[in-house]
Amino acid sequence: MMNETELRQLAETTLDERGVKFSHPAIENVRSIIHELHVHQIELEIQNETLRQTQQQLEKNRDKYADLYDFAPIGYFTLDYTGLILEANLTGANKLEQPRYQLIKRLLSTFIIKDDQDKFYAYRQLVFETKIQQSCELTIITKTGNQFIAQLESIAITKKGAKTPRSWRIAMIDITERKLAETKLRESEERYALTSRGVNDGLWDWDLKTNTIYFSSRWKSMLGYQEQEIGNQPDSWFRLIHPNDLEPFKVTLNAHIDNIEPPFQHEYQMLHHDGTYRWMLCRGAVIRDAIKGAYRLAGSQTDITSQKEAEKKLYHQATHDRLTKLPNRTMCKKELQNAIRLAKQNPKWQFAVLFLDIDRFKVINDSLGHLAGDKVLVIFAQRLKNSVASTNVVARFGGDEFVILLNDIKTRNDATCIARHIQKQIALPIHLKGHEIVMTTSIGIRLSENSSTSEPEDFLRDADTAMYQAKLHGRAGYKLFAPSMHTQTLIRLTLEEDLRQAIKNQEFQIYYQPIISLLRHKIVGVEALLRWLHPQRGLIQPVDFIPLLEEMGLIITVGEWVLDTACKQVKFWQERGYKSLRLAVNMSLRQVQEPGLVDIIKKTLQETGLNADLLELEITESIVMKDIDQNLRILNELRDVGLSISIDDFGTGYSSLGRLTHLPINRLKIDASFINKITISESDEAVILAIIALAHTLKLKVVAEGVETNKQLAFLKEHLCDEIQGFLYYRPKPANTFTHVVEGRGWRVEERGST
Repeated sequence: MMNETELRQLAETTLDERGVKFSHPAIENVRSIIHELHVHQIELEIQNETLRQTQQQLEKNRDKYADLYDFAPIGYFTLDYTGLILEANLTGANKLEQPRYQLIKRLLSTFIIKDDQDKFYAYRQLVFETKIQQSCELTIITKTGNQFIAQLESIAITKKGAKTPRSWRIAMIDITERKLAETKLRESEERYALTSRGVNDGLWDWDLKTNTIYFSSRWKSMLGYQEQEIGNQPDSWFRLIHPNDLEPFKVTLNAHIDNIEPPFQHEYQMLHHDGTYRWMLCRGAVIRDAIKGAYRLAGSQTDITSQKEAEKKLYHQATHDRLTKLPNRTMCKKELQNAIRLAKQNPKWQFAVLFLDIDRFKVINDSLGHLAGDKVLVIFAQRLKNSVASTNVVARFGGDEFVILLNDIKTRNDATCIARHIQKQIALPIHLKGHEIVMTTSIGIRLSENSSTSEPEDFLRDADTAMYQAKLHGRAGYKLFAPSMHTQTLIRLTLEEDLRQAIKNQEFQIYYQPIISLLRHKIVGVEALLRWLHPQRGLIQPVDFIPLLEEMGLIITVGEWVLDTACKQVKFWQERGYKSLRLAVNMSLRQVQEPGLVDIIKKTLQETGLNADLLELEITESIVMKDIDQNLRILNELRDVGLSISIDDFGTGYSSLGRLTHLPINRLKIDASFINKITISESDEAVILAIIALAHTLKLKVVAEGVETNKQLAFLKEHLCDEIQGFLYYRPKPANTFTHVVEGRGWRVEERGST
């Protein structure tokens, strides 16, 4: 690129070459301006020509890059997190013997042999965890069934502005020929090593006629002994062998001497001079004659302690959880398989499988962060381990799920007693980030008695099913598995299918519960509550289906319908005379973090005519504290629209008071679990008073949920709670019934509150 001075000089030269002369007798300034215009014209011509040449060169380079990409000797692929192929070069498609367009949106794992599938998924996990280039060798099977060994070089891709990678790039290199060459080289090296092993390894030579053995100096020194400390008798050798290994060693050696096992090779432990045991690999061969048979046995011995320790470490890593150091799922299944085998061999030998998870762990994780969640998992694991005898197995199955294998129990009461003991130990308070946390656990128990199954997966599935039933019965409990529980699991699957049909058939209804001002003794708002009118089962409560809606990803669709329908209904009531009626709608985490939420709400308000200041979104405390920075941005956007925001179930999560002061909220809703304890628990009453005081200090309104008795109402009035909801005044009702009841009372309520 030319700078301005060079461009000017070139333009001046070009102007001279063109012979442009100025003979006009104009004023000198005019002649100078005309000259400058000609120069600028030529400068523009030069710049345009330079730009054209640059564009041509870019086109050539782009074509060259495309050719280099497509015809490179290496296959290139871009995959999403799940392994779907997003892009492939021509070489990669040819390697897989598949047209390129047929590869797109296909799982790369379908081209990997079955034995390497687990290896591939572990490799993918490593790539995304480390975010640096990683290598892996796998066997690929093409569309036509041909196989080749491939080396994968991969790295995760993090888009600009993103925190975590969502895709990865792979370079696939065919190393089949290299592997064959390496195998041949390794075989050659092994042959060479056999001839030169005596240089590094200990040698021994056993005269079977005299029953004496020659041990080389290296044989002795690798065990830390001086030359004279080892004799020449077989006992000098055998006395150093670990007691557990001596008999197997002799059996293998004699089998070779008797020509039953031609090659002699055995791994065993030997006593070092320092008192420790070292792993040795012993190889040898017998020499025979046609008449007398075996008369000599010679070989070498290699110290393989380091190799054994490395193998042990790798095995431990493969069978144990990195965070808690407990056995992992793989080891758990192996131990369970062994227990099943022992129970079959001895009918009196029984065992039990306990499947556990931490109740409300997601709340802890979301509120305090993943590092705090990891600490909770470690403490939970240690308490489990301390709660059972060392003869039992405690394993982390995944996430916040754990499995305990109780070996050799006598009765089912043994299992239930241990379950109760575990729950007591788990419930001891822990202090984390300034919070006192009391963990609870739900436990499912599967006994081995009268079992017809022999598969570990069946025991684990049954124990998991029992744990799920324990959760359904209120958490912090345990359940013994019963075959009828499978029926309940099938009911859940049926419920999922029914939910899909419910959306299609418009089976959902909205019930409305009044929000009552204690100062004005009248209804100031309504909360929209979702209900499901099942065609066979009748009215189903939210707790039985809303978690499923969230798990199935249907909460967004249903949530938009609730918002639209409730806004229309409240607008209808406003038009009938109650103009200041407020609408409260609950929002799940999925809804809050759904892209376009603000636009959806704006559109709904515009279409229904409801004023933004009369719409209140209720968000639980745990949702707010999850990814607080992102949620704070979303809440501010919602507040800018003019909406009100309330924190629902306040007091049940782990909010930071420092964070609370920065949240754009209008109300705190005290959870019903505290209201229920009024006149029963002084500590819960103290929490209520603290919440009211905190809210009023921050100039927030307070709403008490679940008010059912006059005593509760009187307490809340006395301590200046602003608003209440509860069965004491109104149960939630569908729109038509609600209209009939409240309009008949003029939207006012009877003053209560005496004890």
